[in-house]
Amino acid sequence: MNKKVKNGNAVFWKTENGIIHIEYLQKTNHTIEDSKEQVAFIKKLNGGQNALIVSDPSKVVSIDDSSKKYYETDEVKKTIKAIALIVNGYFTKHVINFVFKAKGPNTIPSKAFKSRKNAEEWLLSL
Repeated sequence: MNKKVKNGNAVFWKTENGIIHIEYLQKTNHTIEDSKEQVAFIKKLNGGQNALIVSDPSKVVSIDDSSKKYYETDEVKKTIKAIALIVNGYFTKHVINFVFKAKGPNTIPSKAFKSRKNAEEWLLSL
């Protein structure tokens, strides 16, 4: 489905390897409403199956506390198998990966990358 579909403040597309990509269209403050809408859209886009996600959060200015808690719920864990974030700098990549590791094993597997290719390879290796 390489066709991009707009939902809210983001575009989504699914590549031949089954990975869903998310790219934000403009700077956004991510709210709980945005989070729930996106998870529901991912679930629909992936036919209710556990999804592998590549997301470019460079235009996400902030994420509210309710969203952070929501992303750790069973509902989200049943929808998203793993997520790879695309970041611009090496320092940012290392800081984000440190935070992901500190979250512990009960969260959705998450890792930051500088390239989509490396992100997809990691997701497909899980």
